[in-house]
Amino acid sequence: SSSPIQALRPAARFSLTPSKISVMPVMTMDQNNLIHGFWYGEKDARTNESPLLYSQTSFGEQVWTMGEVVAESALVFNAMSIGDREMLLAYIRTLKTEAVPPGVFSRRAVSGPTTGGVLAWQRAGAIDSSIYYRILSSEEAFIQSVIVESAVFLLWREPRLDQVLYASSVDHGLTWNPPVSIGEPGMQIDQPLLATLPTGEVLRIWQDASQSGCMLYQQSLDGRPIEPAGAAQTPTAQPAPFSANA
Repeated sequence: SSSPIQALRPAARFSLTPSKISVMPVMTMDQNNLIHGFWYGEKDARTNESPLLYSQTSFGEQVWTMGEVVAESALVFNAMSIGDREMLLAYIRTLKTEAVPPGVFSRRAVSGPTTGGVLAWQRAGAIDSSIYYRILSSEEAFIQSVIVESAVFLLWREPRLDQVLYASSVDHGLTWNPPVSIGEPGMQIDQPLLATLPTGEVLRIWQDASQSGCMLYQQSLDGRPIEPAGAAQTPTAQPAPFSANA
């Protein structure tokens, strides 16, 4: 006999903001079944930037918290669930003001007895800052992340020297190690990627566009050695096998 088909519940209708949203919000769910929504608001006439807004709800509910601005400038962003009722937002800011420079920033949100279970955003902190971040375009900008327990790794493009930088944190983004470039002098870093192995080891992977063929490199972020993958070149876009190891 066949299993009975259960009817789906009607889709919830909700409004994150009274203004019109032109791009679908980015949604992520944490281990406590909280849904977090991020979207760009209307362009601010003062800054000429579209601020990044945030709202949250519990799974199955139709009521969202009032949308709030979490970044007045965020060319690209990456939102991560980093623990029990904690979120981490990493983003590239292109706006320059007297108080805050352009750069790469992180901002944490936590909840507790004083917040009534709602995530409260803490003050943003700079991971890297430079006036040159103003020249980045949305086509060339990116920011990647991976999380292993309390460690967070970020990867992004820095425009002044056109290099790819990464930074790491061992305390869920409370503090960050200074950014470090990947690759060697003379390399043209292309298709950079962060990846996590089943062992928890984090790899950074990139292609050297200055060489012919598909010359890929991989390197452990914690400095542990990795086994050579052989020297054969391959035209595949898949990250393995690698043609070289850094």
